[in-house]
Order: sequence, then C-alpha cells, then structure tokens
Amino acid sequence: MLRLSKSSPAPPFAHTKEWMRRWLNKKLGRPATPKVGILGNSIHQLSLASHPPFRTILQDSKIDTDNPVIVATPTFPALRLSDLYDAIEYAGLESWLTPEIGYPGVLSESNAAFGAHGYGLCENYKSDYDCEDESYELPRERVYSAAFGWGSGLKTRHICLMRGVEGLDVDPTFAAARGAALYGRWRQEAPLGCVERDECEEERQREREGKSPRIIDDEP
Repeated sequence: MLRLSKSSPAPPFAHTKEWMRRWLNKKLGRPATPKVGILGNSIHQLSLASHPPFRTILQDSKIDTDNPVIVATPTFPALRLSDLYDAIEYAGLESWLTPEIGYPGVLSESNAAFGAHGYGLCENYKSDYDCEDESYELPRERVYSAAFGWGSGLKTRHICLMRGVEGLDVDPTFAAARGAALYGRWRQEAPLGCVERDECEEERQREREGKSPRIIDDEP
C-alpha cells in the first residue's frame, strides 16, 4: 500500500505482451500480477471479516459471485483500475462498479465517506428527474479529506480522539464502508435511467415476503 501511495501514476499497458501475460495468468487461476495477488488477498480477507455468519463456510472457498460488492479505495496514484478489477475478480467477487457508460468505474474512499455523512446525496434517488432537480440545489463548496495510516487508524486512542472531535455528527469508524453500502443499496433499488412509480416499492416488498405479485393496470 505504501508503494501505491508514493509511486508515480501508473502508465497504461505498454504493449500487447503485458495484456496477454495478465490474461494467461488469470486463465491459469493465478493473479494477473503479483500486485493484483496482494490486493486480491486483502480484499478477500476483508470480505471474510464483513461476513461473520458465513465465516466458517468461506474459510476454504471463495465468496459466491452472485453477491456483488463495492470496494471503496484510497486515491493512490499508482493504482490502475485494471488492477483493482482483477483483484476483485481474483478474490472471487463481483463488483457493482463497472466501466459501463453512466455508472462510476471507481468509488474513492473520500467520496464514500462524504456520502456516509449525508452529503452529496439525492433525497429522491429513485427518480432521475427528481434527483437532477435536487442537484441544482446542492451547495457548491470545496471539501478536503484527511487519510490516516493503518497504524494510527487501528489504535483505540486514535479512534476515541476522532470520535471526540467537536461538531462531529457521525461516527467516523467505517465511514467509507457505510458510504459504499449506501451506493450498493441505491444501485439495486434504482438502476440508472429508471424512474419508478410508487407501486414499485410495494411490489418489491411483496416479493420479499414471498407473496404473489399484484397486477398493476394502467388502463383507466
């Protein structure tokens, strides 16, 4: 991690040979690069820690890719998106973050923490039109984020000091994880370009309860 934070920005792939090497490593069940292997193992360990009920099941196997995840990452200059995607794949996971048009390809740790504190989010996020209208009313201000190393971040005294900061309304512990979880929830409830009627929430609740869907008739 220290190398990623202090190195120069990662250049794009130099030639096809590098791409072929990565592709072959993945086909053979190996990480695309040694760096990807380190990142992938770290992500896998984080996934085990965040799934306590399933920890015993997951110890000897990868997590089911039917459960997409979101990884909030620090803005390391040497971290390539391709390495991040390959690391998530190597960990046996599927990411909600994709390079598709309209969706973000990466969620920075600072943006995730910003959202966890209730800033920069649409109240009516299930409607593209309402969310766009709200965006015009959002305050335009410059926000700075401060990152701390793993050593200080894990110390009880440091966490207690952070919690005691005057005017802090939200517990800073796992703020980035909470912000990423918010994005994941909203991504599932309101796909891009989707404008739902009020009845849609009722239909989803019926499906969760195992009830038959109610037929909605648009005809007068």
